[in-house]
Amino acid sequence: MLRLALLILLALGGLHTVSVSAGDSQPDRPLAQRIKEWQQALDRTEKSLAHGDISDDALLRTRTDLNSLRLEVRLAAEQAEPELQAIRDELTALGPPPQTGEPPEAASLAGKRKAINDHFAAVEGSIKESGLLVARSERILRELGSLSRSRVRAALFRRGASPLNPLWWQTVMEDIADYRQYMNQKAAEDWLSLQTDELPELSDESLLSLQLLLGTVLLVGSWCGFRRLPGLGLLPEPAQSLLARLRLLLTLLFPILAATGFVSLASTLVMQTSASILLLLCCTASLSGMDRAVLYTLYPLLHSASLHQWITRDNRRMIRFWVKLFTSFLLLTAAILLQLVLWGAGGDDLGGWLYKALFGFRVGSITISLVDMLTAAVLFTVGLGLTRLLQRMLDRHFFPRAGLDAGVAHSVRASVGYLGFVVSAMLAISTAGFDLSSLAMIAGALSVGIGFGLQTIVNNFVSGLILLIERPIKVGDWIVVGDIQGYVKRISVRATEVSTFDQASVFIPNSTLVSNAVMNRTYADKIGRIVVPIGLTYGNDTRRVQKLLLDRVNRHPSVLKTPPPVVLLKEFAESAILFEVVAFIGDVDRVRVVSSELCMDIDETFRNEGLEMPYPQRDIHLKLDEEQLAQLVERS
Repeated sequence: MLRLALLILLALGGLHTVSVSAGDSQPDRPLAQRIKEWQQALDRTEKSLAHGDISDDALLRTRTDLNSLRLEVRLAAEQAEPELQAIRDELTALGPPPQTGEPPEAASLAGKRKAINDHFAAVEGSIKESGLLVARSERILRELGSLSRSRVRAALFRRGASPLNPLWWQTVMEDIADYRQYMNQKAAEDWLSLQTDELPELSDESLLSLQLLLGTVLLVGSWCGFRRLPGLGLLPEPAQSLLARLRLLLTLLFPILAATGFVSLASTLVMQTSASILLLLCCTASLSGMDRAVLYTLYPLLHSASLHQWITRDNRRMIRFWVKLFTSFLLLTAAILLQLVLWGAGGDDLGGWLYKALFGFRVGSITISLVDMLTAAVLFTVGLGLTRLLQRMLDRHFFPRAGLDAGVAHSVRASVGYLGFVVSAMLAISTAGFDLSSLAMIAGALSVGIGFGLQTIVNNFVSGLILLIERPIKVGDWIVVGDIQGYVKRISVRATEVSTFDQASVFIPNSTLVSNAVMNRTYADKIGRIVVPIGLTYGNDTRRVQKLLLDRVNRHPSVLKTPPPVVLLKEFAESAILFEVVAFIGDVDRVRVVSSELCMDIDETFRNEGLEMPYPQRDIHLKLDEEQLAQLVERS
């Protein structure tokens, strides 16, 4: 549909205003009849080219006619595609014809099948003939372009009489006298009766003299007012130096070429180069003011009361950047088109280049079409946008109401994202014109390289899919991998992001989580185990201590009754009797908080009951003589 719309815009956009006789046919006429008329028009064009005496005006008209014909043929072929698809659908609905040995189908059905097949062959043949006509018209256009360029080169490099020859200026003076006489005659009669086709015809010397005069004026003006040109000061110093050298080179070449008889080449070179430099400087000046213009234009909108609370400062800066980039791109595109027009490109040339850019140009054996590329980019962008929209709807509306676990919700969301990306990429690749079978062959050829050079990436990708499907770890799980422990924040294609208790993000390759041992403390449930070691001095009643600890732990609201807490006498150490309190809580995420609360509760209980926690006891042996011992006793 996009291709058909662009064809209609090109046909109606004014790029081609002259129609060939074949193009005057009504669009509702049969395509086969219109193809015959187009073929006859191309035959007449080729016959006129075969004579070789076509004038420049006729050459221009012929190029315009062929561009119109090519667009009309392409448009007709695109309009016939839906009809061909409708016939193909009818054949699919009929199904395959009966094979040998099967009962024959009804005579009426066989007649319809034959009529549909004949219609299908006719329409398909017309579309293919249209493609041949397009290729034939493009070949003729290339021949016409080559002929036009050769004539321009011949006119530019044709050597004529030198302006240093006195006969040159004698001819110019005669033309001036004829013009003066004609103007005096019209002044005596009536100025309103003046017609351009009655003006005396100028000689080649006079026309070249006008070009010579204009080139001289431009050169003198460049030396007088070069520094005051707009936008010159905005160019970097190397660019200004380059323009100054180019001005010097033109100043030297112009009189040499003119004196040797190449007046047309010298004048054209000076005029076109001067116009190009002026256009470049104007474009530079416009680009320099683009930022201020964008700021003045967008400031009231971006700072309006309705959008101020939704658009942050960074968003405003980003919007200004992209708007400036887009307008700069449009300005540069217009400048390039104007440069092409200045150097002789006509509307037919620009239309032909636009046609090739939009509908395909060949690079080797590959046909590149900007329309197909644009359509593929739009499909891919829309597909990704719909995928993100679906993921957002799942997050906001489906997952909260379904009551799914955070890990399951993340797996579903990631699967939807991967599926949407793959479908969008496949649609974009097929729309862009790439053959999927060729891509399969390329993928097979690259499998060896993938096996060696990209083995780690592929391994992590496959491991990520295993984690999403098998789900040994989920988003929100508390895992321990070696010396790293924390909560799973995101499982991506290459690695899994773990947020540690220090609020740092650690990215663990997915292959490590699949191939190595991983402790998942919340895999089956979120029950957590708390172990609190306690040391008491010797001489305390251990049964009483056990009862006090159990009573204190059972009173904590977060401690589960099943399984019940346990107090164990673990060891008779050197300085203390070691107890161990083991309890379970329902939320493992609160292990550290509950452990701290239990420690403070136990300390309070021991203080109230007069139970002491011992300090480390050590026996120190000092080897002192009698004099040192006497000094130590005296000091004490």
